[in-house]
Amino acid sequence: MRETARDCGFKVIAEGIERKEAAEYCEEIGVDLVQGYLFGKPDSLPMKGPLFICNK
Repeated sequence: MRETARDCGFKVIAEGIERKEAAEYCEEIGVDLVQGYLFGKPDSLPMKGPLFICNK
């Protein structure tokens, strides 16, 4: 799925990342953006940008 998304020019986002090992795996396989409790709990205010980007 990641390769198909890339072929179409899309970024790949992984959601629900709660453990460091999962974030590291996402980086290993080339995920572009990740989100989840590891990076911050839900907030009533929207974020101004991503906190963590793999494959900079």
